[in-house]
Amino acid sequence: MIVKKLFYHFNEDDHFCQVYHTDKERFYSGVVFILAGLKNKERVAVLEDEEIRDFLSEFIDVERCIAKGQLIFLDTDRYSKNGFDWKKLISDLENLEANSEKFRRLRVLVNFGLLYPDPKEIFEYELKIEEWRKGKGIVFCMFDGEKFDYTTLTKILLIHSKIVVREGVFENLIRHPPEIFLEGGKIEEEVYSTLLKRLKELYELKKELERIQEQYKAIYDLLQDGVLILKDEILVGANQRSLEMLRYELKEVLGKKLYELSPLKQPDGRKSMEKTLEMIDAAMERGVLLFEWRFLRGDGSFIDVEMSISRFKLNGEFHFICLMRDVTERKRLEKRLQLYKEVFEKSPSGIAIIDKDGRYIQQNEAHKKLLGYTDEDLRGKTPEIHMGEQFSRVFKELMEKGVFRGEIEIFRKDGSKVYVDLTAFALKNEKGDVECYVGIKRDVTGQRKLFEKLEKTEKEHRLILENAQDIVVTINGDGKITYTNPAVERILGFTPEEVIGKPFSEFVHPEDLDYIKGLFHTTEKEKLPSEVVCRVRTKNGEWKLLESRGMPVMEDGEFIRSISILRDITELKRIERLLRVINEINNLIVYEKDPKRLFEEAVRLIASLRDYSVWIGFKEGEHIFRVTSHPSTYPDKISSGIPCFKEAEKGAMIFRKEEKSEKCPFHDLSNFSSLILPMKVDGETLGFMIIHSALKFNEEEIRLLQTLSNDLAFAYKAIELEQAKSKAYKQIEKNIEEFAILVDQIRNPLSIISGTAEMRVEDEEARKVILEGVRRIEELVKKLDKGWLESENVRKFLKKYM
Repeated sequence: MIVKKLFYHFNEDDHFCQVYHTDKERFYSGVVFILAGLKNKERVAVLEDEEIRDFLSEFIDVERCIAKGQLIFLDTDRYSKNGFDWKKLISDLENLEANSEKFRRLRVLVNFGLLYPDPKEIFEYELKIEEWRKGKGIVFCMFDGEKFDYTTLTKILLIHSKIVVREGVFENLIRHPPEIFLEGGKIEEEVYSTLLKRLKELYELKKELERIQEQYKAIYDLLQDGVLILKDEILVGANQRSLEMLRYELKEVLGKKLYELSPLKQPDGRKSMEKTLEMIDAAMERGVLLFEWRFLRGDGSFIDVEMSISRFKLNGEFHFICLMRDVTERKRLEKRLQLYKEVFEKSPSGIAIIDKDGRYIQQNEAHKKLLGYTDEDLRGKTPEIHMGEQFSRVFKELMEKGVFRGEIEIFRKDGSKVYVDLTAFALKNEKGDVECYVGIKRDVTGQRKLFEKLEKTEKEHRLILENAQDIVVTINGDGKITYTNPAVERILGFTPEEVIGKPFSEFVHPEDLDYIKGLFHTTEKEKLPSEVVCRVRTKNGEWKLLESRGMPVMEDGEFIRSISILRDITELKRIERLLRVINEINNLIVYEKDPKRLFEEAVRLIASLRDYSVWIGFKEGEHIFRVTSHPSTYPDKISSGIPCFKEAEKGAMIFRKEEKSEKCPFHDLSNFSSLILPMKVDGETLGFMIIHSALKFNEEEIRLLQTLSNDLAFAYKAIELEQAKSKAYKQIEKNIEEFAILVDQIRNPLSIISGTAEMRVEDEEARKVILEGVRRIEELVKKLDKGWLESENVRKFLKKYM
């Protein structure tokens, strides 16, 4: 505390002086002055010897402060070779001040005990330093009391505005300017008289104190209360108890004023100095005064005391004796009691007190509001009024165990039911006997309803999870599965118990594992959702393609686990690939007119899916002949009388691998299921397409493959029809050309017959008969010409549209 006071004074912008008699005084004041400057970000110039540097190094890194330019040690030899060169010192300080822009100001410590100046040099320096210092810095001048005579020291003290004495700083009320002593001024007699008088008073006071101490020492030691003796407001005596209470040594309090041992203000807000003077005046007037006071202890803590101050005369002068009793604990208890009272009254929870028999003593406002009962309603009643039969059970447990905790239902005055969390306990006296019971009720009706709602929601969510078609899985930070729903058994074949507790990496395809692990750590680190498709092992060793959507679960910003939803997209991907192949085959059907090439390319595309092998054959008589297949080792012909083919004519048939008999033409493919698809056009079965797969066929897959089978049959029929149409066109064109030649062949002989008849047949009757026959033949030829023209138009039409 003393260090803090001196530290505070040394922060003032002023001119300090100290006359020291020991190195302890010198080092103590000097170090505190330097530390105050360094803390205030000031530049500190020190004219001292190496000893203070060593002493200072116990508190700071001296070399670091020097390197920063904040701490500068001046060389004493520079200013003391030919007497005290104060002009050089002033010049150096001015230069330092001019180059201290990055510091708040300059602070100077000069120990004249190292310079050996004569008094005139000191006064010349003090005159100039005072002129330079104002508005620029703080100066602290230190003088060795053993190296200067009394007169010189007195003059030195008189020219400074602030004087440091031990751990205190005092205002110099009789300050003299340095020029007075430069002009040969002398210390006037009244100054000497004043100093001598003060010393005499102090001596007499000391003797008086010694006498009083001896007189009252025995009483002091016997008293349990603290005793302080005041003359006016100055402490002149204190017993051991008071020193223990205040945590001071006797020498630290003697000569102090009461308010100097107190905080700046008392708890009532009044200044300690004003109140001290007022209490002294009141005690002088009344003789005795009782009041409460707060002291500032030597260790910086506070103590509250109850004081009685009374006056008495000693050697004809009034003194005051102060008896003080520590009431800190009482104040603390009073404060705690007030706090308890405020907690009781202002608590949002209902609090009630019942006696040993269970009858109400007191309730707070929250309790009234909770139950709706007034104090009058509860007077003489037990909690049975609102708890019913529950009270007997609760009160019994309370008496046996001294405490009860639990949730109960109670009924308000209006009959409505509420749920409360009840904590009740016994209050016991010093002997351990129960004085009363305290019950704290917290309304949890809303929480209970919320809990019930959450419970219901949890059940619904659990029901959804248990019946979800997709796998739901949670994985902790160690990569282990902590939960999965029953869908895992339907999709992968494992029961939940078989996978929980195992690393998820055990089930991921080795080729996908590094990527999945990296994605998991990214999700954990960046706290972002993730989507991925990977292969996952089933219980029978197969691999399924699952689509995963994951979301991290965080608590207080930390990753706890991830929740992922896994959907089996194995069949979906198969269908997607199958659709792409069907699309390619449909494009092939449009452009390919060679049925053999069409079927071979179609089979190749279907087999490229890897999940399938294919055989296509057409019916001829009692057999079905292979058109093409993949692989080519499949049989070339199959009897159409096999029952499975007859059944397949009605619709697609599936024969699982376990259903195949030795008579089955594909018995060698016993590890595969077979799908027999009729190739139909207009209800007629042209042949069959047989698909073999190790995977289970689904309905959509069968539907698509059946459509493809029929499309291939239709394409075959269309190509066959196209070929027939082309052949018919060629025949028609040939017939039309031959028809034209035949007409010409008829018309030429007919002209010859007609000419011959007219020229050579003399028999008129015969000539008429011949010519009539020619005419009729010509009519037929004309009709043939007309038919030829119509046939030509037909030929042009067929050529255009075929």
